[in-house]
Amino acid sequence: MKDGTVFLVAEHPTTFVYNIVGKVISFITKSNFTHSGVYMKGKYYDDTLSIDKTGIHSGVRVSDTWDYPEDAVLEYIQELTPDQVKLMEAFLIFYSKKHIPYSILKLVSLAIVYPTRFFWNWIGWVPFENSLREVCSTAVDDCYQFAGIDLLPDQRPELVAPGDFLSSKLLKRIA
Repeated sequence: MKDGTVFLVAEHPTTFVYNIVGKVISFITKSNFTHSGVYMKGKYYDDTLSIDKTGIHSGVRVSDTWDYPEDAVLEYIQELTPDQVKLMEAFLIFYSKKHIPYSILKLVSLAIVYPTRFFWNWIGWVPFENSLREVCSTAVDDCYQFAGIDLLPDQRPELVAPGDFLSSKLLKRIA
């Protein structure tokens, strides 16, 4: 597994919350892919909202294993430089340790503006774009941006949905 590998998850009913959120994301984006994460230095990182018997968990999760199906696996087309790997890892560690919560508000904003994103890209502004919170796909995109790599140069980072990574010219699908 290469550092920077991006995982996309298609809609699947693992929990009630994920099923509802996944259906909304799928409907808005017209894509089956509803969640994303990234692999870095032996760890999997994804920004998620989950509810279990211990409570509500929100924010970037770090795991030794990927707990979702690997419905699509994408790799960066070039080798990441050591500096890029360090920057990406620093970004992911920062976000996971700061416990920056998953943003339902940003998800709602995405739901409203995604269908008309050409307009928001054109005017150069997106509602709630400066939120210090993340959703899964913006966390992945921001991680690459922090290392100086713009996976989707024609799109504002605030408007990235999981399925959009399939259109990146800098990522290739390996599974």
